[in-house]
Amino acid sequence: MKILLEELPHQEDSLKAIMNSFKGLDRTSTDPNAGDVYANPLIQGRYHESSNIDVKMETGTGKTYVYTRLMYEMHQQHGIFKFVIVVPSPAIKEGTKNFIESDYAKQHFAQFYENTRIELNVINAGDFKAKSGRKNFPAHLLNFVEGSRQNSNTIQVLLINAGMLNSSSMKKDDYDQTLMGGVTSPIEGIRNTRPIVIIDEPHLFPRDKANYKAIEAINPQMIVRFGATFPEITIGKGKKKSYKKGLLSWKSAI
Repeated sequence: MKILLEELPHQEDSLKAIMNSFKGLDRTSTDPNAGDVYANPLIQGRYHESSNIDVKMETGTGKTYVYTRLMYEMHQQHGIFKFVIVVPSPAIKEGTKNFIESDYAKQHFAQFYENTRIELNVINAGDFKAKSGRKNFPAHLLNFVEGSRQNSNTIQVLLINAGMLNSSSMKKDDYDQTLMGGVTSPIEGIRNTRPIVIIDEPHLFPRDKANYKAIEAINPQMIVRFGATFPEITIGKGKKKSYKKGLLSWKSAI
C-alpha cells in the first residue's frame, strides 16, 4: 500500500505561527566565528529563554510532521542547517527515524523544498563501543558535527534519546579522535555547531532534572518544545506550568 501524506490546516497554521515567532538571524554580530561553516548562523536573541518556543499539540495531530517541516522551512528561509531532536525514549526515537526516512515523507516534503534533503544522524548506545582497542566517535556524530553549510542542499539532523544524550559516553573527552580538528568531547563538538534543539514530549523533561540539563549542556541557540502536555514545577504550595506565556496551541482539526 502506498502512503500519501496530506498537509492539514492546523499543521500549516502551527508552522506559520512558529515561523512568525522566530526572531530571525542576527546580521549585525561582530562575532569573528559568525561565519563558521560547520555551525548554524547566529540568530537574534540566541541563548535567551525569551527566544524559545513552546508548541502545544494534542496527541495524534502531527507533531512529528510539523517539526520536520519546520526544519525544512528554517533552512529554506534562514540557512539554518543543524538541528538536534531529543526524544524521551529509544522507542520514540525509532518512530521518528522511520517517519523522517520514509519514502512517503521525502516525496511529500520535496513538493515544498525541491532539491533539499535531511541527512538524519541517529546516535545509539552501542555506537560508542571501542573497536580494535581504539575509542572512536560514532560515524553519525562525526557526520553531524563536521557537516558543512557549504553543502547548501543538506540539513544535518542529530536524533538522540534523552538517556543517550545524558550518558557518560557523550561527556567523556578521552577519545582517540578529534572533532573539528581539536575537540575530544561529543558534547563540546555538538555545542560548537550552535544547534537548534527540538524536544518531543516535553512533559518528560522537567527543567530541574538531569535530562533537561543535558540539553542545556549543548548550549542550543534556541529550543522548540512540541507536546500535548508540559512539565509542572512546584512554586510555593502549588504547581505551575513551566511553559512560557504566549504558548502556541492547536487542537486536532480532524
